[in-house]
Amino acid sequence: MNINVSVDESNYFHKLLILLNDIPPFSKIRPRELELYAHILDYYHAHSRMPLKEINNLVFSTDFREELAERIGIEVSGVYNLMKGLRKAGIVEKDKLIPKYIIPKTKTLTFNFVSED
Repeated sequence: MNINVSVDESNYFHKLLILLNDIPPFSKIRPRELELYAHILDYYHAHSRMPLKEINNLVFSTDFREELAERIGIEVSGVYNLMKGLRKAGIVEKDKLIPKYIIPKTKTLTFNFVSED
């Protein structure tokens, strides 16, 4: 079965994370945390030519948190609370992204359903 999902550059990761929202660890995060992580992934991919250490420094900087707050329409303190939720879910660590949860951009997503026996 093929299902087409219309996306553009600004909402690609948000829609992708919505699709993955029932799969751990993404199932552990609230909608605003999902939205925040989508913005972080978008930023990561826009700067993916840089080393991960440098991207981490930028993503977890005060300036970027202020930018995220403005994008989402919340106070900076709200961004800190959302980041805490992402850490609690195990999607990010204190000041770094976890490589296995940095989702690549792809045109095709394949799900394999397995029995829970």
